[in-house]
Amino acid sequence: MIHVLLVDDEPALCEITKIFLEREGGIVVTPSLSAEEALQKIGAEGFDVIVSDYEMPGMSGIDLLKALNARGISVPVIIFTGRGREEVVIEALNNGAEYYLQKGGNPRMQFAELRHMILKAARNRLTEQRLADREADYRDLFQNMLNGFDLLEGVFDGIKDVLAVQKPDHTIVRFNRAGYELLGCTPADTEGRKCYELFGRSAPCEVCTTEMALESGHLEEVERFFPEIGRYLVCRSNPIIGEDGEVRLIVEQFVDISERKRIEMALQQANKKLNILNSITRHDILNWMTALLGYLEIEKEAVSDPAILAIIEKEETAAINIKRLISFTREYQDIGVNAPIWQDVERVVRSAIRHQGLKDVAVEVSSCGLEVYADPMLIRVIENLIDNSLRHGGHVTAIRCVTETNGSGVRFVYEDNGVGIPDPEKPLLFKQGYGKNTGFGLFLSKEILSITGLSITEEGAYGRGARFVITIPPVACRSSGAGEET
Repeated sequence: MIHVLLVDDEPALCEITKIFLEREGGIVVTPSLSAEEALQKIGAEGFDVIVSDYEMPGMSGIDLLKALNARGISVPVIIFTGRGREEVVIEALNNGAEYYLQKGGNPRMQFAELRHMILKAARNRLTEQRLADREADYRDLFQNMLNGFDLLEGVFDGIKDVLAVQKPDHTIVRFNRAGYELLGCTPADTEGRKCYELFGRSAPCEVCTTEMALESGHLEEVERFFPEIGRYLVCRSNPIIGEDGEVRLIVEQFVDISERKRIEMALQQANKKLNILNSITRHDILNWMTALLGYLEIEKEAVSDPAILAIIEKEETAAINIKRLISFTREYQDIGVNAPIWQDVERVVRSAIRHQGLKDVAVEVSSCGLEVYADPMLIRVIENLIDNSLRHGGHVTAIRCVTETNGSGVRFVYEDNGVGIPDPEKPLLFKQGYGKNTGFGLFLSKEILSITGLSITEEGAYGRGARFVITIPPVACRSSGAGEET
């Protein structure tokens, strides 16, 4: 039975939602008329899924999400609301919502979709809990390995992932039951053989976690495809170190992620097709909008009535705004399409400077060899900041890009010597549609950075120049050369 906490300040909507969700069985709904009440119930009872409205008196659905995160409560949350604006969806997902569903439309189809989301969210949570339990078993196995291997036979064979115990020279000591089943062999078949020989190889894999663990002395992990068995596996190698400090054994864990990879590739293909469709549709719409603006221009030449001319000008303004919004979809479509990568900050900044073709502007760049893990569109963020300086900074003659380190991570600072940004405008800078040009540049920049947990703020003083600060959490930055990817 799946226990659902339903949070909505409308009693009638709570009642009808409860009826629809419970009618097919398998789900029990507990209503709550406020987020504050919901937090009390969460503390006293166990729920598998939370369904919450967005806009409520007092605490909103986003406030509820933030409160759950602050308390370390990991129950999946579905935002179910009548607010359908894009920024609401983004805010909900960025704060950890599992799914988002807009109210309205056919009730039967709407509640069927909500029920499907609940079942899927509960299933995902159960899977995560099982994975956590398996990881706990795995850690226990490591901690007790040298204290009595024979006593751990039941734990060892009971783990569903493949486990292999081997000597430092790759000679197999034994697999657990899942390992023998994967390779289709028996303990006698593996006696005295190297792990790589069981895959038909004459030498260790090109990227071998056992070799890495022997060198580092701690757990190493690699995700890769094994063509010999046609599966994607996460390989983890953990060295078991004796009292003398020498590696006595290596325990390898293989987690089969083939199904996840299949889904990822299917999603990539689906996104690719959607992007192609969007591009074709956008191209056609823009063509028609160009034609429409042309007809409006001709119409203005043929009309002399001031009242009708005023209407035509409003039509023209509407058409231009539609064209601008359609153009924005092209920019937003590319965010998150490609996987984040490690990027040299100074190299990205200098590339952006070259693309902008700065003239008569002194530029200082000093990143101290910093690499940041970010969306490949990071360069667009820097280009947009430079473009804003040139467009709106007045007579900008100097731009400075430097890094600062503080206790919570690293800050990348971009500043110019222009006129700066008035204080009343600062809260609006990163809002969609706000701005003097397209109104999307800083909004897009914020979205690009948020993919890997980076954030951007403006800290300049009006009259002394703009100062944009990108905060980079420790997990998303490293010194140049710390890894192979750049």
